[in-house]
Amino acid sequence: MIGDAEKAKEYKLPEFEANLDKLTGYKPNDWQKIVREVDARFKVITVGRRGGKSLYVVKDSRDGIISDFVLPDQKIWIVAPNYDLTQRVWNELYHLAITDFKTIVRRINNTKGNYKIETVFNTVIEAKSAEEPEKLVGVGLTKIIVDEAAMVPQKAWTQSLRPTLVDHKGKALFISTPKGKNWFWEIWMKGQKEDPEWKSWHFTTYDNNYLDKNEIDKMAADMPEYEYRQEILANFEETSEQIFRKFKERAIGSVQEPKKGHRYQIGIDLGRKTSFSVITVIDEMEYPYPVVFIDRFKTVDWNLQLERIKNVWEKYPCLRIRVDATGIGDPNIEDLERRGVRIEPYVFTEKTKRQLIDKEAIYIEDGRITYPKDAELLAELETFGREINLETGRVKYHAMGNHYDDMIMSLGLACWGLLDKPRNIIKDEDDKKKDKPISEITGY
Repeated sequence: MIGDAEKAKEYKLPEFEANLDKLTGYKPNDWQKIVREVDARFKVITVGRRGGKSLYVVKDSRDGIISDFVLPDQKIWIVAPNYDLTQRVWNELYHLAITDFKTIVRRINNTKGNYKIETVFNTVIEAKSAEEPEKLVGVGLTKIIVDEAAMVPQKAWTQSLRPTLVDHKGKALFISTPKGKNWFWEIWMKGQKEDPEWKSWHFTTYDNNYLDKNEIDKMAADMPEYEYRQEILANFEETSEQIFRKFKERAIGSVQEPKKGHRYQIGIDLGRKTSFSVITVIDEMEYPYPVVFIDRFKTVDWNLQLERIKNVWEKYPCLRIRVDATGIGDPNIEDLERRGVRIEPYVFTEKTKRQLIDKEAIYIEDGRITYPKDAELLAELETFGREINLETGRVKYHAMGNHYDDMIMSLGLACWGLLDKPRNIIKDEDDKKKDKPISEITGY
């Protein structure tokens, strides 16, 4: 037993409850102050990334879980898309339970799959995963908090969680960054109507007044436009969307021979039987970064492909060629290395593909790269998009319809090694700093 029941009973609960914010050091931000003042059975909040979602559902003394610590006979579930996401709320709650609230905690289980807190007032708080919705049944709850609700399957709410609130007329708090117009959008829309039980709000990352606005701007600058609208502005975007913007404006380059003293980034997407192999070369010593060479081919003997790649490697000085090492890439990389080509393998997963495409999209959008007016490349850029699974909120990047994405992947692999500024410009700036007094550089 962690807590002492007799000692806990000495608390004057109304006084203790009134001082919860002071006890935890919680200071609600601007949007949290708005939401906590509204009395509604079902609250639906869409908030931008780093907006203070997890802090609110744990520490707020009206809507957060700590408000239930001092109440008797409560049964609360925290539900997230998976246990990894559940831990963001659970870890904060667990810390409070073993520090500020240890006197009134009877028992804690802190094992993945069995997160549970029991208080001396017979209140039970558990953290659950929605990965298997059919298991979220069988108990009457007084309160449910659904974190990152846009990524929780709809049936977890309609078939499993909603029925658990019937016995006690329990409450629910849904909080999330949006992921398209799925069921989370539908209940958010429900909260915009005149239903006394439902209330919904929309807040951006900028509505967290404890964050530095300049830092938010910097974070946004590293995102493609569509991701900025969804993750920072918390907009409900359409389920499918074209990713690359302003791509036609960047088609002003031309094929160039290698320049003395220049270094290059080379990206290769290795084709399968029905797709193309593509080699893309970018000059990393000029800005905007120009694509100076593109080669696209298929149904070419593998030995001839090796020779083409090696010839490009020898022609355009490059530390390492970045190659798609997914599937067919793995065994063929060894063939390239035996021919003296230095390779940096890049394995595509859902996460790494998104990271690669996001950087490529930013560089195109911001005009950091240019390329020749290649009809095939422009066609791929126009038909490549993202699609959101309405059931899970997961985002898939792919070529729409029957179009290819080989040139996009090759260009992305070449872009991956680029810096925000060319290396020679960075070197010039560093050299100039060396010639200045330290006071001029630091301001002191």
